[in-house]
Amino acid sequence: MATSILKSIKGKVVRLTRLDECGDPVVGSCTTLVSECFVSVTLSGEVEAGDEYLQKNAWGDLCINDKDPDIIKWVNVNVSFAEINPDALDILTGADPVVSGGNTIGATWSPETFDGAWALEVWTKFTGEACSGNPEWGYFLVPFVRNGRIDGDLTIENGVMTVGVVGQGFVAPNWGVGPYSPNPFVVTFPTDAMFGMVVTSEQPPVDTAGCVAYAP
Repeated sequence: MATSILKSIKGKVVRLTRLDECGDPVVGSCTTLVSECFVSVTLSGEVEAGDEYLQKNAWGDLCINDKDPDIIKWVNVNVSFAEINPDALDILTGADPVVSGGNTIGATWSPETFDGAWALEVWTKFTGEACSGNPEWGYFLVPFVRNGRIDGDLTIENGVMTVGVVGQGFVAPNWGVGPYSPNPFVVTFPTDAMFGMVVTSEQPPVDTAGCVAYAP
């Protein structure tokens, strides 16, 4: 049995999908978005250290020395964009779009808690691969991200304004083969997993500029 080894450089596109509170894709007019204008995606486990059991005797030597396994509570997701896209911020943080003449021209934020969820997909370049008309890609998936919010400050200065969004990825029992066909993850996503990556031959989707409708 062969093993596909990914040598990944650079990120091509991210795809965002609006989800409901159960992790199912939302059907509607502004529910999925593809962007090439992202700077980075960072995934890191939020780890709670396992309980330690330590007891010394009267001489100061260890009589009991044990430790439970660490627990990964969720996956911290951080996405940095080089554009201020109101539709993306709507999906990711619950921003309220500002619409004029049928066009979205900005967004506002209220102090209310954002209880929405979203899925994050990223295609990365598979370096060292022979040229072909159907190249392989690295594909990373976090199918159930909650608690999205803008991370840090929006800085106006003599430079490029970027915006970072953070969230937490939890176990995604409802993603399955995903809402898009064919399935870039190739196989069914495990019901007890928080995130994953595969080598895929499914080509990256085209930048949509703003959000578009998802319809099954």
